[in-house]
Amino acid sequence: MKKTLLSISVFALALMPLASFGQITIESYDFRLPVGADTAYLQVVAAGNSTVTPGTNMTWDQSGLFGGANLDYVLESVSDPNHPNAQGRIDIPANLGNGLFLDEFYTYYGVNGNSYSEVGFEIEGKSFSIGNLTGDMNDTIKTLDTIFNYDAKILQFPATMGDNWTSNFHIWVPFTITVESAAWYGDTIALRQDVVLHDTVKGWGTIILPTGESMDAILVQTTGIRVDSAYFNGAPMNPVLAQQFGFTQNDTIRFNRMAFYTKGLNYSAYEYSEIDGQQGTPTFYRTSNISVDESAALPLVVYPNPAYDVIELMGNVDGAVQVLNLNGQVVIEREFEATESARLDVSALPSGVYLLRAANQTIRITIE
Repeated sequence: MKKTLLSISVFALALMPLASFGQITIESYDFRLPVGADTAYLQVVAAGNSTVTPGTNMTWDQSGLFGGANLDYVLESVSDPNHPNAQGRIDIPANLGNGLFLDEFYTYYGVNGNSYSEVGFEIEGKSFSIGNLTGDMNDTIKTLDTIFNYDAKILQFPATMGDNWTSNFHIWVPFTITVESAAWYGDTIALRQDVVLHDTVKGWGTIILPTGESMDAILVQTTGIRVDSAYFNGAPMNPVLAQQFGFTQNDTIRFNRMAFYTKGLNYSAYEYSEIDGQQGTPTFYRTSNISVDESAALPLVVYPNPAYDVIELMGNVDGAVQVLNLNGQVVIEREFEATESARLDVSALPSGVYLLRAANQTIRITIE
């Protein structure tokens, strides 16, 4: 749960090679919200080392990274009284842990006169059986219909070398739970995340994507702290009880994100994050010209990542699923018939970084 709720999501338009002649400045008119209805964008997940050096008139060459999984999103144009500052939204499934997988989790975005922001989220409630944990199939946990608004600034305009801005907000996500053996009948659990973000434009120059495409860009570094806390029936949850739910009471998470922005794109062209010192999977963007077949396909979601014993796969799982080491050797291979979920035992693998390949998607995974 703790590394999934804050999801500042990204997508892009077609990228054209540009020559770097001077410092680039991103203005509000460089962003294209509101968008046309049902506009699809393709995010590409890459494998490799994404470390970059801030500076002026730089060339950041990421062409050596391997571009693997394609995750497509649909950006909808919205005018919603529940999210008055939003002009667009996307539905990105959210893995909250402990078997909670929200397939109707909407993130909202907006542009005003001086900033581009993630402005809220919305959850359409869903009930889950937790009988596999409690032994009683009547026991349930239910995510409630939730609407939450906040202001997480992604860019503040004009964005040029040395500019900086700060965002402070919190997120509140309620559940109800029924466990007959504990005499819980619709009791309320709530998860709160308090977030502080500091953004600074740390560089400008040219970035070369894994596709070989290049563009003038600015480099924005986001550093942040998030404190997660859990509540039971309105009061802070006992830390021992929280641990049983898989939460750490008052858990402090530190993260660092490097993101590149260019003119004409709704979001970053390329980015990667570090969470508690561990680098996550980098992402970049192929094109806005996605076929109907692509936009209809379910993205492959792999969790947990890092994994220990078992990996869950959700999405289009059909045929061979392979796990390869970084030398390209297949260390696990299994066949699955067409399904939207599957489980893969990785307990025999030594700790390290691997590539999981399924259909036309490849995702970097870490085994601990």
